[in-house]
Amino acid sequence: MPKIADNLILGETTIKDYRKKIALYLNSHKTLSTAEAAHIFRQDEVDLPDATINWRLHEMEQNGSLQRIGRGKYRLPDKPVFNPETKSFQEMAAFIRGQFPLVKYCLWDTEIVRALAHHIPSRAFVIVEVEKDPLEEVYDKLKDKYDYVFLAKDYNQASGFLKKDVSAIFIKPLLSEAPVRILNGVPVPELEKILVDTHRDMDLFSFLEGKEWNNLWENALARYTVNTTRLLRYAARRGQRKFFYSLFHPGTVKND
Repeated sequence: MPKIADNLILGETTIKDYRKKIALYLNSHKTLSTAEAAHIFRQDEVDLPDATINWRLHEMEQNGSLQRIGRGKYRLPDKPVFNPETKSFQEMAAFIRGQFPLVKYCLWDTEIVRALAHHIPSRAFVIVEVEKDPLEEVYDKLKDKYDYVFLAKDYNQASGFLKKDVSAIFIKPLLSEAPVRILNGVPVPELEKILVDTHRDMDLFSFLEGKEWNNLWENALARYTVNTTRLLRYAARRGQRKFFYSLFHPGTVKND
């Protein structure tokens, strides 16, 4: 059993919130393991299941209270978690949820990218990512409700005739295990997914070509917490692991 410092009074009834217990522990320890978290929680909740412990750690990571630095290893974040604006997505999220309650999807747009990059996109658009199997059905429903709805694979063709002031909606497949979380009731991409996708889908994000994407990358790392493990895992799913590994480890070569 991991040894907990004697001067930490973790079992006191005044410390009921498990978040406070973890924060108290990390005030005097650089890192926290899952086993150490389990020991802390079970001082007051002896029979607490492993699944509940894992969920609590996951919840704290999602809300920015913890930063995962490896498998089963956490620390207090030194930078905030990137939280995109979700107000403009509320209506569309409610519509998709009402029509397809069991479908996994996420919503984002060029305004999210703009918050990280210096360059202002010449064209604003919304991205709807949906599981592959129901994608066509979701596309049809959105096309019935909204104007200017297209499949992302047709971006070049569609952008050729869309006016600059038109905000189109582009639909693309959502990969399984893509880093997505619920923020204010809206499924949005994690920062790691945004970084990988904007580099991988340069046809869709052509305004980030050259140094503009580098600016986005540098701004993201300077301002926000980036989970390296999560990013590299998703980058591998998109055939980009070698490129992103080289950004974290300049001068090294890592095979996919």
